[in-house]
Amino acid sequence: MAPKNKTPSKPVDSGTSNTGNGDTIPKAKKNLDHQAPLAKNSHGKTSQGAVSPSKFVSVLVAFVAFFGGVLTPPLRHAFQERISPVKTESIPNDNLPEHIPCTKSNLANYLHESPVNGMHIVCIEPITLDVDGKEQPQTQFNADRRRLIQHSNSLRLTIYKGAHSSRLRRRITISRDANVDGGVESISWKSLEKEFYPALGLIPPSTQQQPWAIFTPLGQRIVGVNDNLSDEKSVMTKIVSSEMIILTNGGVWRWPGVR
Repeated sequence: MAPKNKTPSKPVDSGTSNTGNGDTIPKAKKNLDHQAPLAKNSHGKTSQGAVSPSKFVSVLVAFVAFFGGVLTPPLRHAFQERISPVKTESIPNDNLPEHIPCTKSNLANYLHESPVNGMHIVCIEPITLDVDGKEQPQTQFNADRRRLIQHSNSLRLTIYKGAHSSRLRRRITISRDANVDGGVESISWKSLEKEFYPALGLIPPSTQQQPWAIFTPLGQRIVGVNDNLSDEKSVMTKIVSSEMIILTNGGVWRWPGVR
């Protein structure tokens, strides 16, 4: 009687394979290429969760780039404003300083309740006087500072000696020579300079005295008493354009202290 056909059973994967000579070798594991590399710990054992050095460096570079490029610029700018010295180069001839009028609020930033040694505030206003010495309105030039300077014939100086906010302040009027063409920029620098000595108690420069200088309220140097001027008209235009000027005895700019 013929034996019944039996369904062959599926071979059981034992994880090994026979070499034919009786030896067995372990079969290769599946998806070996997709497994994370194993890192050894301090005891020589492998660990699946260890972070590779290259990944750590990439994260560190990204962290530094983010905080260095996004967060630090405003902080660096604020820091530089605190430590950077104020530039005091003279203003180029073709550039006029920013006009800072002597309003109450602007003066409050520079005047002090007690006199400040070696620092003075002077407001210089271009005005027009008629033949009788009466001031004439110039409202048509309010929007054009340069034209106002060119069409005025006198300067009115309001002097705050020692940057003192006292109500006792001195006013001086200087008029250009009637025989000279032009506006107030034609007033000589020497005629303005000589008014500063008695009004501010200045001492002529010497080997023991540093020469004084004039700055804008933003720290731009306009002129110094010992400067060799080749263009007085340009200097006078800058002084009048600023309106508010600051004269320092030592010729070095310094920001007004906090009151």
